[in-house]
Amino acid sequence: MLFMVLAGLCFTLLDTTAKHLSSHLPVPFITWVRYMVHFVFMLVLLRRAGIEGLLHAPRPALQLTRGFMLLLTTGFAMAAMSTLPMAETLAIAFLAPLIVVLAAIPMLGERPSPRVVMAACAGFAGVLMIVRPGGAMVGPGLAFAFATALVYATYQLLTRLLAANTSPVTLLYFTAFAGAVGASLAVPFFWPQGAISALDWLLLCSLGLYGGGGHFLLIHAFRRAPASTLSPLLYTQLIWQSMAGALFFNHIPDGWAITGALVIAASGVMVLLAPHKKQDTPT
Repeated sequence: MLFMVLAGLCFTLLDTTAKHLSSHLPVPFITWVRYMVHFVFMLVLLRRAGIEGLLHAPRPALQLTRGFMLLLTTGFAMAAMSTLPMAETLAIAFLAPLIVVLAAIPMLGERPSPRVVMAACAGFAGVLMIVRPGGAMVGPGLAFAFATALVYATYQLLTRLLAANTSPVTLLYFTAFAGAVGASLAVPFFWPQGAISALDWLLLCSLGLYGGGGHFLLIHAFRRAPASTLSPLLYTQLIWQSMAGALFFNHIPDGWAITGALVIAASGVMVLLAPHKKQDTPT
């Protein structure tokens, strides 16, 4: 449980640093540095086991697609947070588990209980509390936040498909590899104009350490405790994000935003803790 909470802290440090850097550096460039450092981090930590997993992983095309989905998740989230408050952006991104519940019915043959479907609908109602049509959260940042939820849901669905016959180390390694390759294809078009300060380079490199360290902590957390115990703790990240937003960017969520985030978190916990049934025949 401690590893899970610390992983959330790592991801909050990543988001906070990326939000600061996005005020004067292109988001695709920030994403590229984040994944390159993450990949080197994995090379150093995992070495032979990670490389062998990369070479012998089942369904490599699907593995790469899954990695690209997380790359898009990172890029869209950074783009959203460049204009929106951190906590509200994360709350919208946390729609992903609820989207997975509905998408898993036709894609994975799962049959969620009526309670789980109701929880998913409540989660969408929570988003409306945060966004409040006609309110202040409008513009491209909001579109990027919803795009984050959609691609992250796709990432989670692919993770479910691959996790049965792929080790966690291989999944982690493929994520870093696909992100580094995909970001490298885009970065020549978004290289910053002018010199980058030493402090900015230090902050850029820290992104990969936060991301790699957070995922490494997640692996060790799930090795030591059941997913049903740990998954609800993902929502502690909303607390970290709110604190960081208030401390560094003077973003304090209003009552509606806090209520909406709590509704999404409660809905997500209900979904994560509920058992899911499979259909009798494969789809």
